[in-house]
Amino acid sequence: MSKFIRLIIIILAASFLAACAAVPQQTFNKQAHAKIKTIALIQAPAPKEYIVNIVHHPGYQFGLLGGLAAAAELSSKTERFTTEAKKAGLDISKEMMTALKTEMEKTGYQVIMVEQAKAEADKAERTDFLQDYPAADPKPDAYLDVVFRGVGYSAQHPSTPYEPTLWMPARLVDAQSKEVLYSTLLICGAPNPVLESTHVSPDSTYNFDTFDSLISGHTKAAEGLRAAAQSVARQIAADLK
Repeated sequence: MSKFIRLIIIILAASFLAACAAVPQQTFNKQAHAKIKTIALIQAPAPKEYIVNIVHHPGYQFGLLGGLAAAAELSSKTERFTTEAKKAGLDISKEMMTALKTEMEKTGYQVIMVEQAKAEADKAERTDFLQDYPAADPKPDAYLDVVFRGVGYSAQHPSTPYEPTLWMPARLVDAQSKEVLYSTLLICGAPNPVLESTHVSPDSTYNFDTFDSLISGHTKAAEGLRAAAQSVARQIAADLK
């Protein structure tokens, strides 16, 4: 991918893909769907990068050149943090799947882990729900489909702290009727005022005042994203309880 295209992508991805992140909001009716006992959890593909974002970057106020300068800065920071987070052993997909299985089983569901086929997993990063769901054994009553739309650290302004941020659409689909039983966008981090979502408060213990402190504290920063995954998993389990 050329540097120019990468910069444009970063600009368009500002605020963690806010422009295209709308997800229909549907509350789960436990009483009406008491038959749901066994849930197949679809493996969420790991994001390619752990994003570093400044929502209100001053560069955005100065037209295309300012936007490109801001994008170059955020691209560089994203690349550096991704390297450090991976050095710290962060695999947010594995963390999320483990947390979801644990939390869902606490509420009484039987959870079947369903991995994507390798050929599909090797394709471009998936940020939306699957159209068709694979067979699972034992046969599930429903499929829980979750994807990552943004994972990393985000500051509102250059002078405000970077906080753990995770955007995750989640959907529960009846295995027989294909009816959507539950749907929401979960945001751990600053809520987006223009999107309907389920807000999950991040742990401020893992905030970093500067980018340099985020990098030097990359082990703690990785732990902050693991904690965010656990909080989102608990919220999904509570929504389906």
